[in-house]
Amino acid sequence: MSPKSGRGTPPLEERFRFQVQVTNACPELLSDLQRIPARARPERLRALAMLGITLLRGGVGTGALPTPASSEQPTEARLQQQRLRLLSALGGDAD
Repeated sequence: MSPKSGRGTPPLEERFRFQVQVTNACPELLSDLQRIPARARPERLRALAMLGITLLRGGVGTGALPTPASSEQPTEARLQQQRLRLLSALGGDAD
C-alpha cells in the first residue's frame, strides 16, 4: 500500500502511463490545468475523463430538468444526437 495515497498499487496489467500535451487547441482545458499544481493535474485529467465517459454513456443529465409536458423518455435518436454534440464539443468525431 502506498503511504501517500492510502490505496494499494493496482496490478501491472491495470496500470497505464501516458504523456499528455495540452495546447492552445483546448484553451479552456489549458487554462484550467495551469491554475492547479503540476502534481494535481493527472488526477484532474482522470476526473474530467471519467465525467466525459459518464456523459457519453448517458449517466448524467446534460440539460434542464424536464417539464411535466415533456417528461417522456428521450428517444434513441435524440440521445445519439446529444452524444454527437458532446463528441464535437470535445474535439472528437463520430467514427
